This record gives sequence, structure tokens and C-alpha cells, in this order.
Amino acid sequence: RDRDVTGVQTCALPILVFTHADLTPSNIIISPSPSRQLTIVAIIDWHQSGWYPAYWEACKSISNADPDSDWGQGLPSVFAPFDECLQTFRWMISAGIAI
Repeated sequence: RDRDVTGVQTCALPILVFTHADLTPSNIIISPSPSRQLTIVAIIDWHQSGWYPAYWEACKSISNADPDSDWGQGLPSVFAPFDECLQTFRWMISAGIAI
């Protein structure tokens, strides 16, 4: 934590990034290439996109995913850098705090 000019302890502001905010398999259009490798051809449904803290895509993706699906199983490793934020987010949801 930093201190401002008065010596009061402050928290650093989160880094803002432009993010989709609803990245799920149903919003990713794929097509097989000539070599039969799957290729992402489009990402759709951008109505929730915007400038959010860097951890927001992780929180939204994991909270919307079926934890038993391949997608849901893979997300925690992808978003491991945001684990502390995710723990807080899960606690807020379990406590009934609206997000």
C-alpha cells in the first residue's frame, strides 16, 4: 500500500482493461480449418463489454460456468493470477451480496 501526500495509507487502483465480460463457449464461434484444427472465427455478444478491473473477466467467467464442464474445469488454471480476487468474489456471492 502507498501513502498519499498527507501520509494516509491508500490502496492502489486496479488496472482497467477492455474485456468482453461474458466469455462463454456459446459466445465463441469456431470453425474447422482445412487441417481440421478448430479456429476461432468470431466472438459474439459484446453487450456487457467495457472497461473493467483486470480480474473482472475471471470473476464473471467462473461464476457463469458449469463447474463440471470442461470449460468450468479449465478456467481456474487460466485465471490463477486472480485467485485472491476470485475467493473474495465467491465469498460475496455465498453471502448473498449482489454484484
